[in-house]
Amino acid sequence: MNIRKRETKFVAAIVALLVMAIVASRQLYLFVVFRDAQGLLYIQGGRYHLWLAIGATLMACIAGGLMFFTFLYHDDKKGDLRIT
Repeated sequence: MNIRKRETKFVAAIVALLVMAIVASRQLYLFVVFRDAQGLLYIQGGRYHLWLAIGATLMACIAGGLMFFTFLYHDDKKGDLRIT
C-alpha cells in the first residue's frame, strides 16, 4: 500500500472518530438539558439521548482502538503485523 493511500485512510479514520465523539457529546448534552412541556428539567424523559450517547461513546472507543491497532502496528516493508 503506498504512503499516500495510507495517509488518506488515516485522515478519514480520524475524521470519522471525531464525528462519533461530537455525536456522543451532543447526545449527552441533550440528555442533561432535557425539559418537559412546562420547561422544567425532566430527567426520566431523556433516557433515549443517554443511550445514544453511551452507544456513540462505545463506538468511538472501539473505532479508536482498531484505528491505532491497524495504523500503528502495520509494517509496510514486510506487509505483515509486528507483535511486540
